[in-house]
Amino acid sequence: MAYFISWRFTVILLNVIWLTNAAAESECFSEPKGFHWSASLDRPTGIATSIETSCVLKGNPLHRTLSQVKPKQQLNSVRKYFEAYPFWVGRPAVTFGLLRTVQEKGNEVTSIQDVLFGINLLSFGRPQSRVQKDPGTHSKRLTVTLPIAGGLLAWKNNNRHDIDLGCLLFSLVLKPDRNFFIETEISGYHPAIAGGPPVSKIRKWTYRSTQSYVHAYVMWRFHNYCRRLDEFTET
Repeated sequence: MAYFISWRFTVILLNVIWLTNAAAESECFSEPKGFHWSASLDRPTGIATSIETSCVLKGNPLHRTLSQVKPKQQLNSVRKYFEAYPFWVGRPAVTFGLLRTVQEKGNEVTSIQDVLFGINLLSFGRPQSRVQKDPGTHSKRLTVTLPIAGGLLAWKNNNRHDIDLGCLLFSLVLKPDRNFFIETEISGYHPAIAGGPPVSKIRKWTYRSTQSYVHAYVMWRFHNYCRRLDEFTET
C-alpha cells in the first residue's frame, strides 16, 4: 500500500513539474502594472502563503462593466465567478487537460482531480462570502472563501483531526475613485509536498520551485480571465 501511494504521489509530482515548465515558458509575469505575486513558506509551522493582486485597468471589459452598475450589483455579480473557481480550474484549456472538477457528498465538497487516476488533489467545502467596508478609505471588499477540505496536496496531521487545512480567498476591492482590484490569497495552507513542520530547506525549495509557481501561474490566468469578463451583470 505504501508503495502504491508513493507511486501515485510521484505521478502527481511529475504532473506538477510539467505544469511548472509550461508556466516558466509563458509570459505569465510580464505585466508589472497589472499583476503582482508574492509567496512564502514558514519553516517552523509549515504554513504556505501566496498573495496575488491585479489592477483592473481602465479599458478592460471588466472595468467598463463594473463602472456602469451600482456597487451592490457589482458585488453580487462577481461573487458567482469567484465561487466557481474550482470548475474553472477543471477546464481543459486551463490546466492542459490534466485536471477535472467533480462534486461529492451531495455537492457539499468540490474536488479537483487528476484525470488519469482520479486522485483528489485538492477538495473544497462550500464557499462563504462577506462584504467589508473600510471606514478610513471608504473602500468596499467582497471576499469569497473556499475552505480546503482535503486532497493529496494538503498535509494532514494523522494524530489530529481538528486542524484547519487553510483556504483560498478571492476578493474584489472597490475604491471610491472607481478603481478596482482583484486579490487572491492562500491562507493557513500546509502543502503536502513540504511535509509536516518543521520544514527542511530542501522541502521548502521543492515546494517553492514547483507547486508554488504552478499556483501563481494558474492564478495569473484566473485574474486575466476575470478582467476580460464583460458579463458580470448577467443573472
